[in-house]
Amino acid sequence: MENQTTTSCFSVFPNPATNNIRIASPVRISKAHIVNTEGQIVKTMIVNDYHLEMNAKNLISGLYILQIYVSSELFIQRIIILN
Repeated sequence: MENQTTTSCFSVFPNPATNNIRIASPVRISKAHIVNTEGQIVKTMIVNDYHLEMNAKNLISGLYILQIYVSSELFIQRIIILN
């Protein structure tokens, strides 16, 4: 089972975002999801890097949850999309 943590050790910018969301991490990211307020995964990226860029152009304006997976841990960050 994954540990879930809300943290600020990741840099997520810009927030609010219109086109792309950039994530910088001190540890290697394995995957990331953008989840809407209904709990549906609307975007997924599988990576193995310290930096990640996710395209947000096709997302409807609103509040989303960014889920960042590192090893067996899940980090949560709220993001706002303005399109």
